[in-house]
Amino acid sequence: MKSAKALFGDEIVDQLSPPEVWGIDAEGELNQIYQRSGHPGLWFAVGGFGWARFFGKHLVSLPLLIFLHVFVTNGVYRVSRS
Repeated sequence: MKSAKALFGDEIVDQLSPPEVWGIDAEGELNQIYQRSGHPGLWFAVGGFGWARFFGKHLVSLPLLIFLHVFVTNGVYRVSRS
């Protein structure tokens, strides 16, 4: 978290949900990695070249899906009507 605070400042880091970038969440996934961070437009990516190349394609599509109001629940894509 020290690195994130040094890069982005306290105001942005305080918006992260959960507040840790590393660690395991309730679903067994890494906190904040390749998913919404809690701050609009801030996404975290980690790993070597292979990971970045594979997951980068997914990470790039997530903001587009959010913009288009398309959400995934239990592997099923749905469009929000709101």
